[in-house]
Amino acid sequence: MADSNFDKLAFVASQKPDAQDALKSLVARYGNVDAADADAIIAIGGGGVMLETFRRPPTPGRRGVPASGMDPGTIGF
Repeated sequence: MADSNFDKLAFVASQKPDAQDALKSLVARYGNVDAADADAIIAIGGGGVMLETFRRPPTPGRRGVPASGMDPGTIGF
């Protein structure tokens, strides 16, 4: 990720097996930092995990950190 503005990623995942498998794979490839230190936050799981992550209040001094979601299941958005 050398040419990216997103060098430090924070991953948040539900406890479901498919989300945990995706988390392990992504952390192995990109690493994982605390959300307070992240350039972007990736939520892995269903809509509930994503909405919870997106609603989380920003860390003081860290407004505007982009967040994205990934649904590793077969149904969802």
